Amino acid sequence: MLYGSAARAAKAMGAESMFTYIHEDESGVSLKASGWVEDTQFSSRGGEWSRSSRPRAKTVEIEPKKRYWTPWSKYLKDQEVIW
Repeated sequence: MLYGSAARAAKAMGAESMFTYIHEDESGVSLKASGWVEDTQFSSRGGEWSRSSRPRAKTVEIEPKKRYWTPWSKYLKDQEVIW
């Protein structure tokens, strides 16, 4: 319900695209139930945010992630993703 509500609110406020990341070991069932679409062409490499030029605090979860888009996202239309 939260994913659906967030997506509707963002769209109502004029957002053109919206995405989120989940861990690779998660099923994404709640996102799929809300109509979100998995970006099968992308998976993050994971890792730390910190770089020598911009140090950051250590990240707890550095594993790769999967990305999901709302079905109305401009990105999906630009990529001609079929779902």
